[in-house]
Amino acid sequence: MPPDERVDALEYLDILREAVAARNGWKRILQRCSPPRLARRPRMGAA
Repeated sequence: MPPDERVDALEYLDILREAVAARNGWKRILQRCSPPRLARRPRMGAA
């Protein structure tokens, strides 16, 4: 466990548990730890 008070221990363990159970665990970690993606607005003049 990282020794940092900014880390939520329960969420950290939940992310690791999910990654271990998944075939592609690194993708689960990436998905859970990435900032939320903003919806793209349609470009002007696009059909």
